[in-house]
Amino acid sequence: MARYHRKTETTTYDLTVPIGAASLGRRLGEAGTNWSRIGLDVLIRAALVVFATVLLWRKGELASSTPFVLGAVICIYALLILFPLRHCRDHMEFHENGIVYRGKPYLFQTPRAQWSRVSGTGHFLSVTYLYLDGMEKQLNVSCVRDAQEIFTRLYISGGERRGA
Repeated sequence: MARYHRKTETTTYDLTVPIGAASLGRRLGEAGTNWSRIGLDVLIRAALVVFATVLLWRKGELASSTPFVLGAVICIYALLILFPLRHCRDHMEFHENGIVYRGKPYLFQTPRAQWSRVSGTGHFLSVTYLYLDGMEKQLNVSCVRDAQEIFTRLYISGGERRGA
C-alpha cells in the first residue's frame, strides 16, 4: 500500500504594522505574477500527459476506445494541463495597513502572519500559503513572484521570526 507523504514548513512572523485600521493606507510595494512557475507547472503536467498517452497507446487502449471516451480523455487532459493558468491574475500589493491579493483587500487584524510551504505526494511543485490572523482562509501565493521576501522586508522588524 502506497503511503501519502506531505511536508509542511510553517513560519510565524510578528508584524510591525498598525492593527485595525479603516483603510489600506499608502502603497509600499508590489509583487507580480511568477510566469516562469506557471510555465514550469504547465510543462510538467504536459509531460505527464504525454507519458500517460504513450502508455495507453502502447497497450492499445486508445485505438480500441470509442469516440466518446477519447473525447472525455482529451478534455480531462486539457483541464489537467491548463489548470495552472488560473493563477495568471495572481499579484499582490503591499500597503501600510494590509495587502491586496488578486484585487481583494485584506487589512491587518492582529500583528501575526504565517507562511506555509507544502510539498510532497500530490504536488507537482511546492505550494506557498499566507495566513494573516483574522482571515477566514489562507491565500495561495505560490504564483506571486517573491511574495514572501517582499512581505518580510516591508513588515517584519529585525529578528522577530519563529518557526512552528
